[in-house]
Amino acid sequence: MKIRKHYLYKICIVCIVFNILSCENFEPRGILEEELLDGPLEGLTYAESIQFLT
Repeated sequence: MKIRKHYLYKICIVCIVFNILSCENFEPRGILEEELLDGPLEGLTYAESIQFLT
């Protein structure tokens, strides 16, 4: 019976380590600042700025 518990502990440790190492790529990376589209582009004319705001 002790041998089975010993193997069970080893399997649990291997599973925990595997889960921790595989979580690195679990979520997608965040958007970089230069990829963020949160406002108008620089250098727009007045008419283009108005069009963007509407």
